[in-house]
Amino acid sequence: MKRIQALLLAAVLLISAYALTGCGDQARQEGEEKTSVTIAVGGGPGSLDPYTDDTRSIQDIYRCIFEGLVKISSDGEIAPLLAESWEQIDDTTVRFHLREDVKFHNGEAFNAETVRYNVERIWDTDLNSIKTVKLAPLKTANVIDEYTVDLITDEPYPLLLTYLDALYMVPQQYYGDSELSVLSQNPVGTGAYKFVSWVPDQNIILTANEDYWGDAPAMKDVTWQITPEASTRVAALLAGDVDIAYNIPSTSISQVRTASGYSTVDSPMAMGLVLHLQALDPDAPTSDVKVRQALNYAIDREALITGVSQSLATPLSGQMASEGVVGYNEACNPYTYDAGQAAALLSEAGYGDGFKITLNTPQGRYPNDKEIAEAIAGMWRELGIDVEVKVWEWGTFLEGLKQKEASEGAWLIGWYWSPAFDAYTANSYLISDQAYAIWKNDKFDENMRSAAVTVDTKAHEAYLQEALLAMNEDAGLAFICEPRSVFGKADGISWTQKLDDSLDVKTIVAN
Repeated sequence: MKRIQALLLAAVLLISAYALTGCGDQARQEGEEKTSVTIAVGGGPGSLDPYTDDTRSIQDIYRCIFEGLVKISSDGEIAPLLAESWEQIDDTTVRFHLREDVKFHNGEAFNAETVRYNVERIWDTDLNSIKTVKLAPLKTANVIDEYTVDLITDEPYPLLLTYLDALYMVPQQYYGDSELSVLSQNPVGTGAYKFVSWVPDQNIILTANEDYWGDAPAMKDVTWQITPEASTRVAALLAGDVDIAYNIPSTSISQVRTASGYSTVDSPMAMGLVLHLQALDPDAPTSDVKVRQALNYAIDREALITGVSQSLATPLSGQMASEGVVGYNEACNPYTYDAGQAAALLSEAGYGDGFKITLNTPQGRYPNDKEIAEAIAGMWRELGIDVEVKVWEWGTFLEGLKQKEASEGAWLIGWYWSPAFDAYTANSYLISDQAYAIWKNDKFDENMRSAAVTVDTKAHEAYLQEALLAMNEDAGLAFICEPRSVFGKADGISWTQKLDDSLDVKTIVAN
């Protein structure tokens, strides 16, 4: 808990600077107020329908346009948003009292019927919503009156309020009457910003919602620049073409910090960076637990962190949770680097001469992601494994991972345990019936499902610990590290940093 307390003390940090450097054609003359911001991000969405992607940086884009019933504040607390208040009616029912002054960008009213529609929409099989992972027990919304609604789960669900943060409300008439292909490119929400345009893999442009029910943001115009190549993001920042850049690579941090008019801000990512290993295809070498264990032992995490990540990461200890996270299990084998043990396991599995594997990675989604993948590939090659590193654009990467038995090889991805700092948050994506799972373990599944519906905190954590131990022993993942995220920014730009690496655009100001 000390780690969490330290994070909480730092959570409300206002990242400030005092001299504003002009940013390309957004430069301002002395005395003029800066009201626009350009942000370079490594990956863009495959869709602007907020129910289809749970990626952290893309959630930052969604949260400009859409809002949920509640939000997670900068200190990690659950706070009112479209719901003004709520109360627990019984073990499976929460009653929400909604704001009465909210309209969607297209003029539709927000009310209890809207909430009912959105709860039903997450279960639309045509949509195949990623929200079903964290909101699996939520099946029913009962309208009490125009601005009162009950959310009912089929079992007690202690994490419901936390996950409602990302159950974004969309207008019933527009979303109900439009084709999914239209909705994916023309989003409508209640948020502080309205959609202007989207050029896939290039940029997303938003403008302030003049009829917003809440406080108006300082930045009236926001451009998200999709820039997968880290060096290009850095160059754009230092050239004044963007104000903020996500995921400055470790090799460029000093360059940004020493450049006149620029600085960096690093924050914990509250995330485990791992490799999914194809275990559903019986013909894949990684369907053998000994091969998966060997691949874990073959990763020199300390060398990876000091070399590639420049010490801006900590190794995972054989589980997708860090110390202080609910469910962390000290009994897990950390898979400390041991090339001899890795070679012995490969021989026992019948792969003493190696095998071929594709190591799939996004570029620009996580700090040093491609470089980490290439370094791990080098470590595996030392065992005689023929490794091909395949670099994907983020949206197509996710589609590739969702092919289940056809998702070939290893897939580098990160899963967050924030905002709940509970291992269920990250590890729920590995339950075998979920979209991104390419490994199955009955003991893991059973304990995860039990944890989800257990209100007693000690019993909830015990289930999680059993689940993480089952994954550890079966080497359901190759465990890498918990990175720190580094933003680059122009001096004079500031925002309120949360407990993780999310960026709340509504808090951005120019000093």
